[in-house]
Amino acid sequence: MVVLENRELQTGNGSKPPERSTRHIVFRIPQGLSYREGDHLAVLPRNSPAQVRRVLTRFGLPENAHVPARRSDIEMMAQYAETASDKAALTALSSDDSGSIARYRDEVLAKNRSLVDLLEDYPSCKLPFNLFVELVPALKPRLFSISSSPLVAAADASITVGVVEGPARSGHGLYRGVATGYLAGLAKGAEAECFIRSPSIAFYPPVDPATPMIMIGAGTGVAPYRGFLQARAGDKERGHKLGPAMLFHGCRNRARDHLYAEEFEAMARTGVVELEPACSRPETGAKCYVQQRVSERRDRVWELIEQGAVVYVCGDAATMAPAVEQTMLAICRDKRVCADDAAKTWLASMKSEGRYLVDIWPKG
Repeated sequence: MVVLENRELQTGNGSKPPERSTRHIVFRIPQGLSYREGDHLAVLPRNSPAQVRRVLTRFGLPENAHVPARRSDIEMMAQYAETASDKAALTALSSDDSGSIARYRDEVLAKNRSLVDLLEDYPSCKLPFNLFVELVPALKPRLFSISSSPLVAAADASITVGVVEGPARSGHGLYRGVATGYLAGLAKGAEAECFIRSPSIAFYPPVDPATPMIMIGAGTGVAPYRGFLQARAGDKERGHKLGPAMLFHGCRNRARDHLYAEEFEAMARTGVVELEPACSRPETGAKCYVQQRVSERRDRVWELIEQGAVVYVCGDAATMAPAVEQTMLAICRDKRVCADDAAKTWLASMKSEGRYLVDIWPKG
């Protein structure tokens, strides 16, 4: 797919650039392919030139070198260490005893040290390059929620990418996410290997636009809702009756990273959506997380649920999604004056009926 647009969504503070980066990237869909609001765009990333050069330098290889890979086991690394100290240190990280397992957890997992990190840290290890290539994992496609509607431009699809970047926990310079760093660097006209995939659950807007919607997300979790709302705006223009829709969008600061704020505000003015932003790092006032805003608007939320609303949750699986679920259970207990078991039964029925849909991913 060809990149049509790649722009920064976050804004800086005066003369300072944005502290974080979130990219809006638009791809041209090849002829014969199509997508729906809520589908995923899978991107197969490539290692950065800097990372490739780092490996070539470590193994003393020219940039045009071609070496076949053979099968092996990562424990062979210790066998190729030429000093007793390096061999002992590597063995201590790869053995099966409890002490080695604890050291591996603390010194490798916790610091996110890669194989090339270890090779640089233990320079006497002369692991052959063909074994290194076999041991490093193959890059896999990374899934992103499509943040557009084909009703706007059937041949275009956008994704919203939070670029992962910061000091490497391993101590080896700067860490940049392979997929997000790759996408951030794609210029207009560049080509990327991509495909369209349906989500594992039917995370789609209601077939009937009159069905109420409650959309909850934080950060780039707002991505699919942009497509949902573009479709709703199109339905409204064609004279279809729209049901009420609420968008709870968590951000850090409304002035800097309230993604697609102007677009959503324009839709709110025409009655397409009711906006409920929640800012965790506001310039003034108390911080508010998305689940808190949902709780504050519990009367309206419950009103729409009783009208048959579909609830959507998109974003971080570790903290946001569980917190929203607990908030929904609390609202049910409050409105139905029921015990926790009854509230859990209600939420389970919402899920089984396809009225509580979750599209989440691990934080990182």
